[in-house]
Formats: sequence, C-alpha cells, structure tokens
Amino acid sequence: MQHHHYPLANGKRLHYIAWGQPRAQAVVCVHGLTRNARDFDFLAQYLSSPAGGNYYVLCPDMLGRGKSDWADTVDGYAVPQYTAQAIEWMVALKLSQPHWVGTSMGGLIAMMVQLISPNCLGKVVLNDIGPVIENEALQRIASYIGAAPRFDNRAAAMVYAKQNFGSFGCKTDAQWAGLTDFYYVDQPDGSVRVHYDPSIAIATKAQTAAMTLQVLANSQSALWASVKSFTQPMLVLRGETSDLLSTGTVDAMLASNPQCKAVTIAGCGHAPHLMDEAQANTIAQFLKQ
Repeated sequence: MQHHHYPLANGKRLHYIAWGQPRAQAVVCVHGLTRNARDFDFLAQYLSSPAGGNYYVLCPDMLGRGKSDWADTVDGYAVPQYTAQAIEWMVALKLSQPHWVGTSMGGLIAMMVQLISPNCLGKVVLNDIGPVIENEALQRIASYIGAAPRFDNRAAAMVYAKQNFGSFGCKTDAQWAGLTDFYYVDQPDGSVRVHYDPSIAIATKAQTAAMTLQVLANSQSALWASVKSFTQPMLVLRGETSDLLSTGTVDAMLASNPQCKAVTIAGCGHAPHLMDEAQANTIAQFLKQ
C-alpha cells in the first residue's frame, strides 16, 4: 500500500510516496528529467513485497514535478539544487544509508550526493546514466521537452506519448498506462497537460545550448570522480539501444571501479521502464547481495 507525504525540503514542499514498512531497509527511487514518482509504482510495489525483499521504498517528486512545489525561478532547476534538496530530505526523514535507484537525472543526483556526502547511500542503481551524456541524446531531449502542448483528452496524449517515448521499451497496455497516466494532469476545461513546470524546458534548453547536461552536475570530471569514489556496490542498467549512455562509457565505468557492475536491458533504449518483473527482479537481486 502506498502513502503520500508532503514534507518541506530546502524551503519547498517535496511530495513523496512511501511503500512498505518504515522499519525496513529504505530504498529511494528518483525519476528522470520530466518524469515523476509514479514511474516507480510497479518497482516500488515489487521491492516492498516479500518477493522483492520487503524494503521500505520512497519515491519523491523532485522540484517542479508531480505534486511537489515549483521552483521560484528557472535557475532552481539544476542538479546541484536537486541534490541539496534530496540530502536535506533524507536527513529530515532520518534515512540511514538508503539504497538508491536513479533513472537518468535521478542517477546524476545520486552521483552528486556521493560527492557531497560520501557513502551516505547504500547500494546504488544507475538506470541508463553515467558520467558522459551523448550529444545525440541531449539534442533529442531538448527537442521534445518544450514541445509537449496541452491535449484535448488523454487519448490524444497517449498517441503523443507512444510517438515520443518508444525508447522506454513498453510492450503492454499496462506498461503504457503506467508510463503515461501520471505524466499528464487533468485541467478544469477537460484538457490535459504534462505534469511538470514548463520552466524546466527553458532551463534544459539553456543548459543544452551550453553543450552538456553535465553542467547541471558541475562537470563531467566531477561525475567521474564520483563513480570512482563509490565503495558500496553500484549497478549500471543500460538500455540496449540507448542513445544517452554508450557502451564505451559503461566499459569505462566498470574499469574505473571494481564495485561497479552492469546489465544490459534488451528491447529498449533510454531509459528502461522498470515496469516488468524481470527488470524489477534484476534490481531486487542486486540489492539482496
């Protein structure tokens, strides 16, 4: 069963969903750039069950997404700000070395948390993200993030989603519903819009124009330093056809830290949806080791 909470972190309300018993080992799941906490409904339900390890799973909406507050200015949408908020949030909840599952941006935040507060996390899963973000993916992200208009209804929104998010690898109606139902929010006039602050698009386009999303996390070299500094086990998931995380980057990550392991998820690109039992079990088995 899920429970919704709305604590303050760094002066802003940070909504999160909790699954399982608070006395259990915590697992924090953090979403990608324009996504939200509901991306992890399947994974959280699985990990909090006996089959998945009976974990206490916490899934926050990062600033400007889902049910969390929006930033006061565009400058608030950057990984250093998200990192500070995440650390304050974990301290407030008294989370002791929680495991971390981070998809894309959520993985960048994990690497930054490691730099600022070494080894405050437990085991870390980086879902299709590493210290190098390929330029092709940067351009693709910049092209769609600011181009999602309001839709007359959810059926039209679903058509748009299937045209733009095929790389997640969804195969069933249930997976598509999980990917899109909470990505859009209903409006008073019956239309729907994406469930994030449109200013995130402005911030991301500016950062992409600066040629790298790594700027959000202070620099590529800082991210490499983070990967090398992990003393706890780290699992890198890569979508088989990912345009964001290259096989060369994964190989370099494996070579840079013996604690790093990697698994390729077939039939998807950026980023694996984590909405089927096989993907969820891969994460569960890693966390149990």
